[in-house]
Amino acid sequence: MEILVFLSKWLHILSMAGVIGGLFFGLFVLGALRPQNEGEEDEKLKLAWKRFGISMGILWLVVLITGFYNLSVVTPEVNATYQTTIGIKIGLALLMFLITLAVAHPIGPLKKFFRERNTWLAILLITGIVIVGISADLNLSRINGSGLKKVPAASTPTAIPPGP
Repeated sequence: MEILVFLSKWLHILSMAGVIGGLFFGLFVLGALRPQNEGEEDEKLKLAWKRFGISMGILWLVVLITGFYNLSVVTPEVNATYQTTIGIKIGLALLMFLITLAVAHPIGPLKKFFRERNTWLAILLITGIVIVGISADLNLSRINGSGLKKVPAASTPTAIPPGP
């Protein structure tokens, strides 16, 4: 069981690093290739955005699957403050997942909304960095004990009165 917990945490961190790296790539490489005139996007750039979207989707699935497994492992040990904070982290991650896919593959009415990809990628990148900060705080709170449930103090044994 320990190896499964380790692998899940490792894959979670690795895939989130991939998401942040992918967002960085999307913003500073793919975003820089944006055509000057609308409708000029060539087939290679469209293919690059498609591959970006597929890779981000796969990374996000790994982040979410391992994240929910990791949550199930730590939930019995942590207090309400930890659970509230992790709920905020999960909410941000789910929002990031949906926006990332919409930015990579805008459909129908969303095309106009996500036309300015660089702005959205910058917002996603900053949000990802905030999520990593929240994760670091959560891990430290488990290490220093502030995020753990309080264990009741052991009661001192009472003397048994002598029998008849």
